[in-house]
Amino acid sequence: MSSPNANEIEHWNGDEARHWVAEQDRYDRQPAPFADALLRAAAIGPAERVLDLGCGCGTTTLLAARDAASVVGVDISAPMLDQARTRAGAANVTNVRFEQADVQTHSFEPASFDIAISRFGVMFFDDPVAAGHVTFGYGVHFCLGANLARREARVVLEETLARIPHWDVDEQHVELVHTSTVRGPLHVPITL
Repeated sequence: MSSPNANEIEHWNGDEARHWVAEQDRYDRQPAPFADALLRAAAIGPAERVLDLGCGCGTTTLLAARDAASVVGVDISAPMLDQARTRAGAANVTNVRFEQADVQTHSFEPASFDIAISRFGVMFFDDPVAAGHVTFGYGVHFCLGANLARREARVVLEETLARIPHWDVDEQHVELVHTSTVRGPLHVPITL
């Protein structure tokens, strides 16, 4: 039986993953304000157990670890998880752990997390609704998948628009894309 995300797993364990590891610093600089906004919105407390979905090279996992009791970063990419573990060790961060798994199909221990975060990882789920099985202290938590991806996009959009004083979107010419690795706007024409 093949994984619903078989194409993603193959993709993120090949050349693309090695490229992201090599360019990790550059790729972290651009969305840094969005990671900060995500963590502010999550309002992680010192007793909370955090799950970072699609953690990649561990940036949001390590940032969340500053405030959380513990953080588990999960990703399908072995090369990126190796980089995340190296970064955690170099920074002497001891309240994190990284696991290679497909969150969409992985069975987590019930009630093992209080908060789930994801900078951009959930947008790659083949079937976001199926990922709703992740259980938190209050039962099944359906903020995953499409709903969380929409929240991520909203945080990104709000943070971007807060930095641009005057703008208009040409809604009739917005182009959307839906591929195995990208879901969302391809082209959003704006005037400043």
